[in-house]
Amino acid sequence: MDAENLPTPDKKDPDMDAKIGAILLAAGQSRRSGNINKLLAPIDGQVMVRSAARAMIAGPFAGVTVVTGHQAARVQEALSGLAVRFIHNKDYEQGMASSIRCGVGALDGTFDGVVIGLGDMPHVQTATLNSLVDAFSPSSGHDICLPHYQNKPGNPVLFGRRHFPQLKRLEGDKGGKSIARKNPGCVIAVAVDDPGIHMDHDVI
Repeated sequence: MDAENLPTPDKKDPDMDAKIGAILLAAGQSRRSGNINKLLAPIDGQVMVRSAARAMIAGPFAGVTVVTGHQAARVQEALSGLAVRFIHNKDYEQGMASSIRCGVGALDGTFDGVVIGLGDMPHVQTATLNSLVDAFSPSSGHDICLPHYQNKPGNPVLFGRRHFPQLKRLEGDKGGKSIARKNPGCVIAVAVDDPGIHMDHDVI
């Protein structure tokens, strides 16, 4: 999805008081990393999934939910002491979509939107999360906020609540960007100075 063809944020509007949650997907089996759970691998002196969670906790969210699955107890231990809640996805072997369904399904009806991030992307900056929330504007129809670095989209993505039903119907190993592609009129490109939105990890 090319940033040049998407609208960019205006100055902040009345949607500034929206209640936004955050979901961190940490259920995967790390199949491409052999026998290693890459979420538990050290990156820059800290366990990968903990770095990703700390960036979210520092963001402007009304709570951070971590979806666990593969080696759930070890992931929870790695996040010990952090202000997150855990939701276990018993169907994690079905792929990423099952974790998105699980996380979004656990939100109560008071949330206006949710940012969905990946546990294997520990370099995403909190400033990027702030920018997504600042750009969120459901009153103007722009309620899918997609970060772009050097005109290329990345993760995480913010979805307004009217897209929650679609998120809860995802199947297989699809992520939420398939919903952005189906709803281009809702998408707003958020330019960020953050190469971390493109950097995931495979540990071999």
